[in-house]
Amino acid sequence: MVDSHYVLPNDIGIATLDCAEAFELLSPEEKHYAHYLSRACWYGGLVVLLQTSPESPTIYVLLSRIFRTQDPSQLQEVARSLGVTDEEYQALLVYTAAIYANMGNYKSFGDTKFVPSLPKEKLKKVARDWCPCTTPRGPTANPTRLSCW
Repeated sequence: MVDSHYVLPNDIGIATLDCAEAFELLSPEEKHYAHYLSRACWYGGLVVLLQTSPESPTIYVLLSRIFRTQDPSQLQEVARSLGVTDEEYQALLVYTAAIYANMGNYKSFGDTKFVPSLPKEKLKKVARDWCPCTTPRGPTANPTRLSCW
């Protein structure tokens, strides 16, 4: 196993920021401003991936493709069928959340690299078999794969 200094604990809290009520109180002009500011942040944030580490953009794309295909509860069932335990699945969720929160695989404070807290072989299995778009057969093997490419 990896040194715990580089692994995020599974009990990290993940919260949803519900801003629907506040957004509804904005004027139409303020709503447009907030919308385009949000889009600019997301698109601009992609540059941060490149600045964080050479591998960050690839990790981001892989995780985005995996989590774009199904919601997390459906993916948990798929993970179980691949031999991933609930604890390992939670570790993958924590790692994914950390990648998005830090825009890369280094903590935004202290510049410490973090790695997934599940065995490398299980992560490979998830990446290879979980998302149809990451299989070696490519998008032409199954029409549903086209949506991932």
